[in-house]
Amino acid sequence: FIELMPIGDYFARERLVPSEEILARLSALGELRPFDGPVGCGPARAYTWAGARGSVGIIGAVTQAFCARCNRLRLTATGQLRPCLDQESAVDLLPALRPAVDRERLAHLIRDAVAAKPEQHTMAQREVGSPRLCMAGVGG
Repeated sequence: FIELMPIGDYFARERLVPSEEILARLSALGELRPFDGPVGCGPARAYTWAGARGSVGIIGAVTQAFCARCNRLRLTATGQLRPCLDQESAVDLLPALRPAVDRERLAHLIRDAVAAKPEQHTMAQREVGSPRLCMAGVGG
């Protein structure tokens, strides 16, 4: 589960279901506890029920800072590598890909994008969505 993020035109604060409420609703199904097993490599916090064969992940994108656990970069269809879903900044990879692939330059640009990951996003401060950011266009 992921909280509705202030990205695109759809977001409104009253539509946001906080991660704590999601957790409470899931807990109503039985005792929920943190899941210690392998669960992927992203910012989700994983939980499971006693005797369950799987787990459920919750990303509190707005109400809980997850930036320190975020290991995501997003590559757009236009060759822009974005270090953060919430930011408009990007590193243009096309110069390293055309007319021929320059692997050394490409590696340098990717390292630049990783270094540009912000310490904290600004989603919690927004009341409305950012029409300039679109999940489908960003690879979110």
